[in-house]
Amino acid sequence: MVSREVSEMSPLLMVYFSVGAPLAGFGLVRLQARLEQWAYDRHAQD
Repeated sequence: MVSREVSEMSPLLMVYFSVGAPLAGFGLVRLQARLEQWAYDRHAQD
């Protein structure tokens, strides 16, 4: 009974990961770019 529930959830988890992983990667790239710009602006004021 437990293995049946796991096998039914596996395709759904694969869909979540296949959609969530690229979105998380894109978010991290945007965050890195914003932090680099912030650091550049902060040092430019010195």
